Amino acid sequence: MTDSRVTFALMLAFAVLFAICIVMLNGRVRQAELVARRVRSVNAGPARAGRGRNRPVASLMRLVAGVGVVLLRFGLVPRKTQHEAKLLMAGVNMRGETAVAAFVGGKMLLLAGLPAVALALASALGQTGYIELVAAAGGAIVALVAPAMAMGRRRRRRLAAIDRGLPDALDLLVICVDAGLAFEPALERVTRELAAVHPEIAEEFAVTVNELHITSDRRAVLMDMGARLDVEFLRRLASTLVQSIQIGAPLSRSLRVLAQELRQEQMIGFEARAARLPVMLTIPMVAFIMPTVLLIVGGPAAVQLLRMQ
Repeated sequence: MTDSRVTFALMLAFAVLFAICIVMLNGRVRQAELVARRVRSVNAGPARAGRGRNRPVASLMRLVAGVGVVLLRFGLVPRKTQHEAKLLMAGVNMRGETAVAAFVGGKMLLLAGLPAVALALASALGQTGYIELVAAAGGAIVALVAPAMAMGRRRRRRLAAIDRGLPDALDLLVICVDAGLAFEPALERVTRELAAVHPEIAEEFAVTVNELHITSDRRAVLMDMGARLDVEFLRRLASTLVQSIQIGAPLSRSLRVLAQELRQEQMIGFEARAARLPVMLTIPMVAFIMPTVLLIVGGPAAVQLLRMQ
């Protein structure tokens, strides 16, 4: 019981230390939040620019992001972890340093809070010693693994939706370019048309359109479109667009070839899934169909043998 109280006191002191750091950096965090909010309004497009948040939720997000900012500024998070968190948050359409800070801060708060809660519950239930240590360790493991698993699941679902919407987006882009539109107006028109059907790919194209409006370096913007989600075909699309712009090749021809390749790859994927179907049907056939067939075929003979005995 004494060890659990000492552990709880250490966790409480750790939380108080973080609160002091947050208060010291409160002004800087607010300034970073204002800048990040402006960037989010630009990236999310006009449909989301005016969407407000509830004040309690915004205050909680500022607190969590403040913890993450403290960890990032003091270099307590490795560069590789920051890059992975950035890709993870970009995959769920949450971009910027504030999103990464909120993710890191949320994991740290969970890491500080869940073991303490598990320890308190174990003590309240009358468990001592080994059970308390197991409960605290289980809370720490859940705090480390659960946020990444939840965000990873959302990212996979969103990337799958983007893969489904890319063929239609490329076809519309080819039609717009063939109609005489330049690349930027064509991409903007495709973004508007796909907003209701494929909102995920429309959001990514909207980010690219807004970045093209801000900067004049098309190559950097297009390469960032291919790299921010770590999707292979988006990287190929960005490389094709950059090469077409650099060498002056017809953009419609390059996009048409790329759209045909994407359709062929999707068809190959469908054929591969269809080829796996007989193998996947073997298990239910063996488990459910074959025993029934054997019972029907051999059942009467077995009954006759039993009667003869």
